[in-house]
Amino acid sequence: MDTPSIPSIIPILPLPHLVIFPQIQVSLHVPRSFYDHVKEEAFPDPPKAECFLGIVLRKIQPISETTILPIGCVGKVVRCYNLPCGQTVHLDLHGLKRFRMEEGWFEDGYGQARIEVLEDLPGGLHEERRRHLLETFKDLGLMKWMPGLEDHIKAGMDDEGLLNLLCFESDLPPLEKYFLLEAEDLNQRCGRLLDLLRFRIQDTQSSRGSCQKER
Repeated sequence: MDTPSIPSIIPILPLPHLVIFPQIQVSLHVPRSFYDHVKEEAFPDPPKAECFLGIVLRKIQPISETTILPIGCVGKVVRCYNLPCGQTVHLDLHGLKRFRMEEGWFEDGYGQARIEVLEDLPGGLHEERRRHLLETFKDLGLMKWMPGLEDHIKAGMDDEGLLNLLCFESDLPPLEKYFLLEAEDLNQRCGRLLDLLRFRIQDTQSSRGSCQKER
């Protein structure tokens, strides 16, 4: 799929719990107040062919440029509709590119930002690293929570899509996923993910050892 041209200024949605990645599709429920605030820019009526929204991670309240982490992912809105309650809007968002906020304007928790689109350095995953990553997910029992993953692999999912899916679907906390999103190429992101998963394995083994000693 060709990547559409992304504007230099986009609406921004700061969230405390969600980090998305390129090639990942996610569904969001956003307040109607947010929709009304930015709909002329991102969700015009009738809709334009391409509507964009940037998802960034925020650390604390209140929302301001200083409490929002600068690297995010811009997504294309592929579907949006009002929920029956009338206070919430459902959005389906397809992640496109990482970006860095250069300047932001926020009011009542929402806003816009001037962004720089970030391109990953070229190159696919090293085959050994890809194999090790999948083995680590199996060892942690994470594959069972992703029943469609093996079908994607068999269908020839590309390295970026596979790695970003594993990053997104992992049960790592948001700040650790942000650390993955910051990576400048696939192998760096994969290495970071493997390191975080190794720490998880070590913690699990240590916990089991402590329990056995207590017995």
